[in-house]
Amino acid sequence: MVKIQSTIPPIETHCIAGHAKTEANTYTDPAGHRHCRTCSRRRTTAWHHGTAKQRYKAERIQKREAYQLPPLGSPNYDPLFGAWLSGLVDGEGYFLATLPTRGLNCRFGVNLRADDGEILYEIQRVLGAGKMNYHRRRSTAPETHRPQYSFVIRDLMDLYQIVLPQFDTYPLRAKKARDYAVWREIIILAAAHRRTPGTTLVRALYGKLAPLVQALHQGREYRGPCPAYNPVNKAPPPGRRSGP
Repeated sequence: MVKIQSTIPPIETHCIAGHAKTEANTYTDPAGHRHCRTCSRRRTTAWHHGTAKQRYKAERIQKREAYQLPPLGSPNYDPLFGAWLSGLVDGEGYFLATLPTRGLNCRFGVNLRADDGEILYEIQRVLGAGKMNYHRRRSTAPETHRPQYSFVIRDLMDLYQIVLPQFDTYPLRAKKARDYAVWREIIILAAAHRRTPGTTLVRALYGKLAPLVQALHQGREYRGPCPAYNPVNKAPPPGRRSGP
């Protein structure tokens, strides 16, 4: 006679702590395993009121403080493309930083009319980052406003590792250079504390971030025509004589 042994494990009547695994004291997880409710409640209480939560918080703070920001690299694409991109951003790009209560929002973007959208797709392909957005014609001004494409990079580490090397290597020449100088400080400061949660980051660095964000917004204000080219006083550009 051949004896057939059952492979079905016996049903446990008590947990490892000795609690009875009754129907009221047992729950089944999605994988089909039965657990003791009393032990689960005790573990949850120990987590919230014991040392486990404090130890977990201490480990997170230790990892956050031990984080070191990687050094800035250099662009690995065609130098002609880098110089061309800086020229395009001088005219059509922007650097934005806002400081709401929930955290710091930074972005870099370029807006072009919809019929030039393939240029932005090429930028996205070469940089390997960012997102494309399509903006339809405004209903309030359908005759003057045309559909647009916008290329935007929002990720903080992409801004640090891709955008900063681009404009450090190929500097901007127009007024966007002032915006970039302030925006660069914001990105470096935020990237150095990127493991800090948003609300904690705002509280800890508000004294440093707020003046920079305000300076970035004030830098966009129109300052009037350059005195060197003002048609009223007809002052010559610096370094150029007014007469023959």
